[in-house]
Amino acid sequence: MCPAVGLRLWLALVVASLLRQSHADDGEVSSARWRLVGRGVSSDWKVSRIKFRALDASWVEQQAGSMPGATPCGELISSVPWARGAGGQLADGSAFAGPTLVAPEGGRMPNVAFEDTDEAWSPGVPCLAADDTCFLGFRWFGTRASTEAQATGSRLTRYEASPRCLEVEQSATSGEFAPNVLVQYWSDASKSWLTHTEFSGLSGGSITLRLPRVPGR
Repeated sequence: MCPAVGLRLWLALVVASLLRQSHADDGEVSSARWRLVGRGVSSDWKVSRIKFRALDASWVEQQAGSMPGATPCGELISSVPWARGAGGQLADGSAFAGPTLVAPEGGRMPNVAFEDTDEAWSPGVPCLAADDTCFLGFRWFGTRASTEAQATGSRLTRYEASPRCLEVEQSATSGEFAPNVLVQYWSDASKSWLTHTEFSGLSGGSITLRLPRVPGR
């Protein structure tokens, strides 16, 4: 690795560390991997779009546990998924989903939920009310990486996102949307998925999931 590339990677790691400390002071959770777990889907969960948004800097935190009158949704956190053969497209990370026992209908992959398309991702099976069988998420790289052949792992660094809102577009058809959704993040400390917030009584169509601050973070 040439010195210039090494310096850029070192600077990126320093900035990421400072951002993580700042987010921790604000009661935010930072992780390189976030996912949604869908529960209570009797037929087949269909999700056409997920967007992550950061905290709006002008929004004032209210008492923990209360629902704020104003939205904390701020700047969009870019989540362009890696796609082989995309001819130079810049990617922020990779989409992932489960279960993987059923081939996506029509070749639909998790990527479609993070792109502006008319397609929808679906697991192909019902999602039970009490487990994490059905999930859809995104893992961020450090820097945006080209999908061209010359892109290598040495150009990537670790990035941790701290979303405070998720905009989700799921089917409005009964049996094809999740009334219960868990927003989870990967914890390096525990080597497991941890639930940030659980939402229940959701309807189909477009919904916004607001993540509260975590006391003590």
